[in-house]
Amino acid sequence: PHLKPEDVRTWERFIDGDPHYYDSVDYDMGLSRVEAARAKAQELGIKGDERLYQYKVDAIGYKPGCIDIIEIKGKATPQAIGQVLSYKLLYDREKTPSAPTRAVIIATEAANEMPMLCKEQGVTLILT
Repeated sequence: PHLKPEDVRTWERFIDGDPHYYDSVDYDMGLSRVEAARAKAQELGIKGDERLYQYKVDAIGYKPGCIDIIEIKGKATPQAIGQVLSYKLLYDREKTPSAPTRAVIIATEAANEMPMLCKEQGVTLILT
């Protein structure tokens, strides 16, 4: 629900290109401890909407032996590396994964040096 239209097109192109890449996918998963999100909501006088104050990972892709933490971008920039690595750390801490996790950026295009930057940071870059 929070994806920009260009990011939706990137994801749809990826899925259309290989509809069986993942066995299943979760979308817009809230990450960060609920207590921290609840404290922020209470600070603002809001009750019951803690999820609004969590970080949201675009997608979690599941396949045998691997869970991908996915950031979807029309154009991948270095900021996406920080996002996806942060989401992976939060997911690993909060969800107790049943398989190894990978940080993945799926994009239509990438800024200069992104393949090298991703490789150096252990992030998988997939261009559609």
